[in-house]
Amino acid sequence: VEASAPIDEPDQHGKTSIQAAAGEGHLEVVRYLCEQGADKETFDQKGRTPLHRAVDAGRLDVARFLLEARADKDQPDHQGRTPMHDAVLAGQAPLVRLLSEAGADKHKRDDLGRAPIYDAACAGNRQIVSYLIQHGVDVDARDSDGRSALFVACHVGCLGTL
Repeated sequence: VEASAPIDEPDQHGKTSIQAAAGEGHLEVVRYLCEQGADKETFDQKGRTPLHRAVDAGRLDVARFLLEARADKDQPDHQGRTPMHDAVLAGQAPLVRLLSEAGADKHKRDDLGRAPIYDAACAGNRQIVSYLIQHGVDVDARDSDGRSALFVACHVGCLGTL
C-alpha cells in the first residue's frame, strides 16, 4: 500500500484484499485497509462484500467494525442474500443480534422469496427463530413457492423449531 499498490485490485474471482482480510478475521488489517481508503462495499463475482465475508466466517469483531464504518448492512449478493441471511444460515445468533441492533432488515427476502425466518426454520435453529419472532418478523411469510417457515420446518423434520 505504501508503495502505491492498487488497494482494491481483485483476484481472478473478484475478491479484494479487504474481502480476504474480513473473511479471515484479520480486524487490524481490515481497519488499516479502510484507513488507507479501501472500498468496504466492493463485491466479488458472487456479489459478496467484506461484511458478507466476515459474517459467513463468524467474525463478530470484523462485522462490528465494518458496521461502525457504515458498511451497507442490507447489501444483497447476486442471489439476493444479505448479511442477515448469511448470519442466520451460519447459525450465528450473536451476528444476527449485531445486525439487528445495527438496523439490518430482518424481513428482506432473497431471490427465492425467502426471509431470514425461513432460513432459520429450515436450519432448525430454534434460538434464532425465537429471536426473530420476538423482534417482529412475520412468521407467516412465504417464499416464492408459497411455503412458510412452519411448512419448511415440518418438511425437513426440524421438530425443535416448531
